[in-house]
Amino acid sequence: IYESQGYSQRAAVRSILENNLYGLDIDKRAYQLSYFAVMMKARQHDSQILFIDVSCHVYAFEESNNLDGNLLKYFGYGLSEEEIGSATTQTLALLDTFIDAKEYGSIINVENYDWDLLLKFISEINPSVLESIHASRVENFSNHIKHLIKLGKVMTQKYDVVITNPPYMGSSNMNTKLSTFVKKYYPDSKADMYAIFIEKCGQMARPTGLQAMITQHTWMYLSCYEKLRIKLLNNSIVNMIHLGARAFEDIRGEVVQTTAFVINKREITNYKAKYIRLVDYRNQQSKENGFASKENHYIAKKEDFVKISGSPVSAYFLKPEIIDLFATSVGEFLDCKTGLICGNNNKYIRSWQEVNSNNINYNVMSLSDTIDVSEKWFPYNHGGKRIKWYGGHYEVVNMYNNAIEMRQEPNSMLRNSNFYFREGITWNRVGNGTNFHARIAMKGFVFDDCSPTGFTKELYELLAYLNSPIFSYFISLFSSGFKTEIGHVKKVAYRKIGNPLISSLCIDNIYLSKNDWDSFETSWDFKYHPLICSYDTIKMSFIKFKLEANDRFEKLKANEEEINRIFIDNYGLNNELSPGVEEKNVTISYIFDSRSDIPQSMKGNKFVVTKINAIKSLISYAVGCMFGRYSLDEEGLIFAGGKWDSSKYQSFIPDADGILPITEEAYFENDITSRFIEFIETVYGQETLEENLNFIADALRGKGEDSRTVIRNYFLTDFFQDHCKTYSVHGSGKRPIYWLYDSGKQNGFKALIYMHRYN
Repeated sequence: IYESQGYSQRAAVRSILENNLYGLDIDKRAYQLSYFAVMMKARQHDSQILFIDVSCHVYAFEESNNLDGNLLKYFGYGLSEEEIGSATTQTLALLDTFIDAKEYGSIINVENYDWDLLLKFISEINPSVLESIHASRVENFSNHIKHLIKLGKVMTQKYDVVITNPPYMGSSNMNTKLSTFVKKYYPDSKADMYAIFIEKCGQMARPTGLQAMITQHTWMYLSCYEKLRIKLLNNSIVNMIHLGARAFEDIRGEVVQTTAFVINKREITNYKAKYIRLVDYRNQQSKENGFASKENHYIAKKEDFVKISGSPVSAYFLKPEIIDLFATSVGEFLDCKTGLICGNNNKYIRSWQEVNSNNINYNVMSLSDTIDVSEKWFPYNHGGKRIKWYGGHYEVVNMYNNAIEMRQEPNSMLRNSNFYFREGITWNRVGNGTNFHARIAMKGFVFDDCSPTGFTKELYELLAYLNSPIFSYFISLFSSGFKTEIGHVKKVAYRKIGNPLISSLCIDNIYLSKNDWDSFETSWDFKYHPLICSYDTIKMSFIKFKLEANDRFEKLKANEEEINRIFIDNYGLNNELSPGVEEKNVTISYIFDSRSDIPQSMKGNKFVVTKINAIKSLISYAVGCMFGRYSLDEEGLIFAGGKWDSSKYQSFIPDADGILPITEEAYFENDITSRFIEFIETVYGQETLEENLNFIADALRGKGEDSRTVIRNYFLTDFFQDHCKTYSVHGSGKRPIYWLYDSGKQNGFKALIYMHRYN
């Protein structure tokens, strides 16, 4: 550029150094590296650059904490009293500005002082001082002030282009000084340091200048940055590459999700900015390829963003006619609430299997009803596994007598308690919106801050909508981080369709999901094990279970796709979305013979069941019958505390003392392996006993010369570990109901007891 205007290389380099490049850094080492890089680049074109007096405007921050303002009386020699007074006042203010400067760095706000006057003032030292004992101290003070003047001049100057990759630091990680400072001077961007730098860089650019940055992408949609977005949209976004996660090979995971953008400080009406969306590519190379392919390119105008609540810049990929759908939103139909904070989870929350079943009340309709009942524990929606339609019922909460004890807890908050125990729609707050799963919140449940819940008269249509790809498509505008808050959900576009088929399909989906959920003993509505049926062989029972479960899976998948089709057609999104549902995203069981049979389309599905899982669950159920938790004569949970009723057990009698020895050999008549074989014979008959034991042993794939040895070894080494996995709570760890007593590591004497029979 310079050479085309008649400059020599040497003259161009010197002009660029002195007039075009300015840099600041809080870290002296970073400053040194930057200075070195700039000067070496200059020397590439001018071999004499290091030997001449040329200014390189790259600086490290210095603080004024230890500079004594009283020394200013020695400066300004030869200046008028008016000039000295003005310079002294301005210099003292400059010293105040740079107190703790290394704490704040470039976000310091510096007044635009008379820099020429200050430099002249601080350069003119009274000659008498230079001959005194104060000379060294005064000269050192002068040098520091000169550096602060250079810093101040750089920070108040306006630039044609401001470029940076700012530091990332959430407000929770800021120390007290920094937190107080940003709250005072950057209230619209205080949530993270990178956002503060977005605001600061905008202040440093000229009215016609450009601001170019790569930052975290959360400023585009989070509600805490709404005021910042409004400021930025008063300018003009020129272009953006939305990179998302894994844009850089040395930064792995989902934590750092970035966007690179250029902003023109001028407000240009109806400017058509260009956006490139690379968030769906999973690594740096694929993002580079995606960029080069010129796919996922969008044109958007900022005027369209403000049509959506919160003005999310993340809406750049939506067509104007789609943005018009945001005229009405979910929040107008769904009254979303956040719920209980116990103050002490370990004290007030239990896995439902841990407590006496007679002390759980499933039928309370309001918090005031807890005053009139004797039970202490009540069903609790507390986050948990991400599942659609129905389920996630793992825990109970102590709300005894209007939560009288919890109310005394210092950190407890019974938020929106008048909505407790009502029917609604709930979801797990932890997780981004693109992986959103909504399910029905049944009557009788308390909900907490991990399971926000919405209440509506349009329960089934809204539940269907929240589980549709349209909702996931829209909520990505507001929630690409690690939490899906109430505010995100309420902003999503929604219009009521009123098609009764949607509600009918939704009710069917709840029914299908409930049937699947209740097929496993971790459900409090579990009735009997699905492998116990009319067949006399476990092989045929497994085939029946497999067919029923897989038919249920296919039915649910078809229902979801029909719901999606209705919504997509109604919203006019056929070009943007497909009604198809990937098999890995269906949240009920699908059964395979082995893991090697699982197709690629099901990889990642956390609800897959294999033959070995089914057999292990049958073994677990059998142990439950040995302890009297279940009975072959009655459905459901029989004993989990309370009064023992032996009349409930006729076909298979539980162990008398509630202790099941686990040994390498059959030392006891009532050891766990012997009792299990007795159980299989009782359920399926003597004639098929060996066939059934062989089927179990083959499924377990364990060590042993015969089926009985394989089964015995399973109890000896693996059963308790599997039991702990079954009875574990997401985020809370293991909650076993059968406890293992073990004499040591050499597989000596072991025994299981049932916690509800322990006394």
